Amino acid sequence: DQEAVELCVNPPFVFLDRVRSRIARNIVVGSQNVFDARGPNQANTGAITTNMLRAVGCDWVLLGHSDRRNNLGETDKLISDKVRKALDAGMGVTLTI
Repeated sequence: DQEAVELCVNPPFVFLDRVRSRIARNIVVGSQNVFDARGPNQANTGAITTNMLRAVGCDWVLLGHSDRRNNLGETDKLISDKVRKALDAGMGVTLTI
């Protein structure tokens, strides 16, 4: 049943708004990451927040991918924090494990 499937594309951040404006509305756009949820100062220079993502039409976020775990040392705790923040902002989450 096609109505039970939601197709999501996850382009690099700098192309999110361009992709959103050029693809069909029945295809949702997701980010490849959301801000670094570590520490008390979460609004670091260059961080991409859920508000920023929502402002460019992004409804989903991809979290937990192995390159961020392996190359950047993202932990289950950090990913859990990011998932919680995204869900609290009303975003869908694609969690890779």
